[in-house]
Amino acid sequence: MNAKSDLFIWGDNWWFENNKAWFVWGVENVLCCVDLVTTRCDLLRYIPDKATSKFRLTPYCIKYQDDIYCMPSYGKSVWVYNTTNYAFDEICIDNPDEISIGIQAFWIYENKIYAVSNDMKQIIEINHYTKKVDNCYQICKKGVLTQSIKVDSFIYSLNGESGEIYQFDLTKKNFRMYKLPQIGKKYFTMCHDGEKFWLSGYCKEVYIWDSLTNKINIVNGFPRDFGIYDFTEETDGKANCIASEYKRFAFIHSVTLGENIWFIPYITNKIIYVNKYTYQIHTFEVNEEDETKESILSRRNLWYKYLLEYVKDERYLGLYSIKNNCMMEIDTVKMTYEYRSYDCKIGNKCVQDYIRIYGNIFGEQISAWRQKVFESMVCLENINEHNTKTNYIGSAIYRKMINSG
Repeated sequence: MNAKSDLFIWGDNWWFENNKAWFVWGVENVLCCVDLVTTRCDLLRYIPDKATSKFRLTPYCIKYQDDIYCMPSYGKSVWVYNTTNYAFDEICIDNPDEISIGIQAFWIYENKIYAVSNDMKQIIEINHYTKKVDNCYQICKKGVLTQSIKVDSFIYSLNGESGEIYQFDLTKKNFRMYKLPQIGKKYFTMCHDGEKFWLSGYCKEVYIWDSLTNKINIVNGFPRDFGIYDFTEETDGKANCIASEYKRFAFIHSVTLGENIWFIPYITNKIIYVNKYTYQIHTFEVNEEDETKESILSRRNLWYKYLLEYVKDERYLGLYSIKNNCMMEIDTVKMTYEYRSYDCKIGNKCVQDYIRIYGNIFGEQISAWRQKVFESMVCLENINEHNTKTNYIGSAIYRKMINSG
């Protein structure tokens, strides 16, 4: 498992189209495109958000026709990149309180984009043709929205604190609220198996909710070696398999694939899947993902296990392994896994975007990313096109360094 790039390049989701996958690099807010045949990952363009910190500004994306919609988390706007004219459009979101928008779930429905803002507690309806927001629908006023899913023509949003699930009818544009039975639990993930809803939260338990009867079944027959890691500086690197209730949520996502419900770890040491008929819990073992004190403390800015990047062909789970800094694809039919790395290349326009944003100020501390930008700058033949500066002291120094080496 040798990574092709020493850069820590991750996104919060991958959007597939034919043999390509699009994502936004969560650290630098750069739009990327992966060629799944050649395994080349092109870093195409900086998304032109002017915020100083680029971390998770617009870390999710969805492609519709020729446009890629980059969804804001800490950013304030939706940015739309056209793959034909290579230009960006900005869709401003009315946010008078200036809170983070936190969009993590979105779908295409009848030529419109519907996105759930967890922090604003709204469903945002975006018109694809006008590139404007047509409507905003208030889901609730209080509590914490954790996850939303789409089932047929309905969006379901989970309020993890209050135990309420809000159903939004995409056709009628109205809401219905369900109140989960009081069992003294907080929830975080939610998925649907075609009949019932599966939830998880802050305990060594899984919950199955029947919306017709409003009853919950609790599944808690977890393996003895199932536990949680301490992703703090005080960690000993060992999984706590004794605790049954946690301060942080256990899983970051839950997904239905075939007869099984898969639960993707946030802080747990095991990937699990549960048969939706027998409720039997199984572990999916990946020895390379066992943590140590050193592996946890070496985290850069993501102090947990995985990112769920994609679900493909109703069979494959694409996870980003934060420990191993690469993709891991699980075949949920064969019950196998494969690590995948990609050869990252910085496009000319991305370099020019960098220069416009940072003014070619690199400083004394050269990160792996800035070194890669330097190398790409050296390779540019017409570095001053698009009105960029011609006096590049940093690149000149770097050119001398590599030529004298």
